[in-house]
Amino acid sequence: MNSTKPGFTVVTILMLALLLLASCGNNGDTGEEQTTIKPTPTVTQEPVIITIGNLSDLTGVSSNAMETINMALKDTVDYYNDQNLIPGVKVEVVTYDGQWNPSNDIPGYKWLKENGADLILTPVSSTAVTLKPYAKKDQMVLFTWAPTEEAVSPPGYVFSPANTLCKYVGYTLLSCVAENDPFS
Repeated sequence: MNSTKPGFTVVTILMLALLLLASCGNNGDTGEEQTTIKPTPTVTQEPVIITIGNLSDLTGVSSNAMETINMALKDTVDYYNDQNLIPGVKVEVVTYDGQWNPSNDIPGYKWLKENGADLILTPVSSTAVTLKPYAKKDQMVLFTWAPTEEAVSPPGYVFSPANTLCKYVGYTLLSCVAENDPFS
């Protein structure tokens, strides 16, 4: 006798019993009037729009390098919107050309705020230092990619997803390159 046959038989009987239980019911014979529950129509809400202010360099000395960063930001926003990764939210980007010119930091900040920016991104390190008091006053979240120590210390409304390129990391990197350079 095969040892799996009794197990198979038990499983088959249990499955048939479940089917029979599902088909048993009073079929509304209780004398009470049955009410049909109709699905409620779904209300289509307008999505919440989050606007990212991009204070970048489009025409200045770093515009070639910033082109890749700006494209990455656009692609990320498009991906989030297309995949509906934040349900009920649509992300938009408005960009100001700071031209890698520190005198454009404050006008760029004001322009982005006036054009609906909910938070501001800047790849320019010095811009975060310049705008730190404005971000604190307005409680505006400001992200920078390569912050200086002054931008993030003491903590406030300036954030960075990257490491500070301060003296600690810089000196370590310089030492490593100097010790391991195959051409020296």
